[in-house]
Amino acid sequence: MDLSTLREQINQIDSDMLELFLRRMQVSSNIAEYKRQNSLPVLDAARERELLAGVAQKAGEDLDEYAIVLYSTILSLSRSYQHKKLSPESKYGAIIENALETTAKLFPEKARVACQGVEGAYSQIAASKMFKIPSILYFSSFDGVFAAIESGMCEYGVLPIENSTAGSVKRVYDLMVDHNLYIVRSMRVKIDHHLLAKPGTKISDIKEIFSHEQAIDQCAAFLRTFKDVKVTVCPNTAVAARMVAESDRRDVAALSARACAELYELESLADSVQDKSNNYTRFICVAKNPQIYPGADRTSIMLVTAHKPGALYNILANRRRPKKEIMIDGYAGFILLDQNGNPKVAMHIEHAVKRIWEKYNEDNIIQLPRVTPHVFRHTFCTNMANAGMDLKSLQYLMGHSDASVTMNVYAHNSYEIAEKSMADILGFTEIE
Repeated sequence: MDLSTLREQINQIDSDMLELFLRRMQVSSNIAEYKRQNSLPVLDAARERELLAGVAQKAGEDLDEYAIVLYSTILSLSRSYQHKKLSPESKYGAIIENALETTAKLFPEKARVACQGVEGAYSQIAASKMFKIPSILYFSSFDGVFAAIESGMCEYGVLPIENSTAGSVKRVYDLMVDHNLYIVRSMRVKIDHHLLAKPGTKISDIKEIFSHEQAIDQCAAFLRTFKDVKVTVCPNTAVAARMVAESDRRDVAALSARACAELYELESLADSVQDKSNNYTRFICVAKNPQIYPGADRTSIMLVTAHKPGALYNILANRRRPKKEIMIDGYAGFILLDQNGNPKVAMHIEHAVKRIWEKYNEDNIIQLPRVTPHVFRHTFCTNMANAGMDLKSLQYLMGHSDASVTMNVYAHNSYEIAEKSMADILGFTEIE
């Protein structure tokens, strides 16, 4: 028997299996209706265990594990389909639709913003990047930031959520679970820690170093170079700098941002002492009500699973598979505009650029080499950046799903060079 004949048999079996699967899902739909009428839960764990045990026995020793995996997936799909039938309209879907309709077209330039720490904290630096003219209120703890938003004292809160070196800020995650707030924006900020002390102090004089626990983790290798130096945890890196400035001692220092040196009249004894040069912290901006601004392309979900093997997999397995990523000029990473999968770029600009590009290739068919649409758009946006266009506008023109992709347009050899190039042109680090 040749391979083509065997494949024909597989195709026929697959066709039969698909027909049986569709029939099974129709029966599953009928069961969902019965459960709705009789107020029964979707999951019947005892029934599923019995079914899987029978499947394993019928499959035989060689294929029992494969059969269990197959039927576990089928049962999971069946439950998902029943949930869909019983709850066709998700309350979260309604919340999202309402947010899309009521959110302003532009992120606010002015707002009352809650931050943990004091002036010079990285949260304050992030808030000043997110908002053009923020009115910042400082709180001694993350709990205070959440309380300020819930009470209406502040409209927004800016909080660190994770660091590329030290990992998650666990207290913020815990508070996000305990409080019903929404993430409305996020930003990565480059973190550079400096060893700050009073003017005239030498590194050899230092007996104690203050900083936040995350900063201490991020500078672990540097701190190991000190002998007999006490490391003291503080609520915030800026608080640490202020403690040094207000102390009568001259043998103390702080790991803080460079901005704190000028703010608290300190000087840097060592610059950029973090273990990794590409040290970033992601900050989130949270609000009491959901807000979805144009260009939003990220969804953050917090959930709690059962403490058993496969719990997270079962949740992820029920996600809808994303559509195949669209390619433009051989490049991927574009925002989708609509359900048809059209790329989200400024279409009126796109049409104009296309006409100019076509005319260029027609006029210069002999004298100059032909260019692709991507190269033409690349050159156009480079010129617009040099003229002072902001990053979000450039991202919109290019149709990129992430601003970091737009940054890389300006220097393909490394992300760091691209980021510095964008910072020099536009005056800030990175916005998502």
